[in-house]
Amino acid sequence: DDMIKAEYANICVSRWTTTRVLLTYSVFGTIVAALSVMVLAKQGANVGTVGMCLGHLSFMIMGSEGFLLQLTDAQFQFISMNRLHEYSDLPEEKAQVQENDYKYNSPVVQVSRQHMGSLEVQREGCLLKIVRVKGDGTKELVLEQMPDIQAFQPPDGKTMAILAPENPALHYTAPWHRLHAVDGVAKDAAAMAEVLCQDVPQGMVWLNIRSGWLAGGAKIVLTDLVIGYADLPNNVLNGVNLTIEARSKTAIAGATGCGKSTTILALLRMLEPRGGKVEINGVDLQTIGLLTLRRSMGLVPQDPVLFS
Repeated sequence: DDMIKAEYANICVSRWTTTRVLLTYSVFGTIVAALSVMVLAKQGANVGTVGMCLGHLSFMIMGSEGFLLQLTDAQFQFISMNRLHEYSDLPEEKAQVQENDYKYNSPVVQVSRQHMGSLEVQREGCLLKIVRVKGDGTKELVLEQMPDIQAFQPPDGKTMAILAPENPALHYTAPWHRLHAVDGVAKDAAAMAEVLCQDVPQGMVWLNIRSGWLAGGAKIVLTDLVIGYADLPNNVLNGVNLTIEARSKTAIAGATGCGKSTTILALLRMLEPRGGKVEINGVDLQTIGLLTLRRSMGLVPQDPVLFS
């Protein structure tokens, strides 16, 4: 709607300017023509010279609209260049990716079955275990089913790299990463184990690995949080301390301008803290890359966009 309003105003202003310019040229042309007739009548000037002057004047009047349009377009181009120059000097956000982000990412990794070796499924009570049969006949525990969850995790103190030590992507996992799907099979630990242990030495398998950072919910802790907008000296939040327990439903109520939206923006680091910190499950959000953080959260915008 705003674009249509601006375009309509631009068309109206252009028509108004063109009409006024053409009217001014018309008055000027009428005066010149009248003076030329008077000069011809009294002094007998050269008719060809007068006709050429009037002809050039007509060409100027006819070309005035195109000249104005080109001049206006050139002005718009200069304004666009000025805006680009201003935007190029805006302060940038913090790093999109940081060195330790692999702990919080949920990668999808393609692994060679040859690198995993010969795998077998073992049942221990209600839970499944996946072991690797070595060349000497001994067995090594690789993955074990998580209680009450249709997913597998590595043994204590290990990471997903134990599944295929020669795969470099699996080395960028943490002990809390867990296997949630194998070749598209998910939510069924027995079916996942069957696909993972298939005897296809030359095949490849896709593993959907998820971080355990937010698997049990998100406990949010604000400690002495100070937030403000851009270069404005006034702070919107001053020393806020707040704890929101995991898997809880919380509402922030208050008058307009009290900092409700500012608090939400601080969680996604749309606004960087001027003081204090924001922690989720004990992890300071300042230590996480923006891309990793925003992929881990969802935010419903306050203003409608699609059907506004």
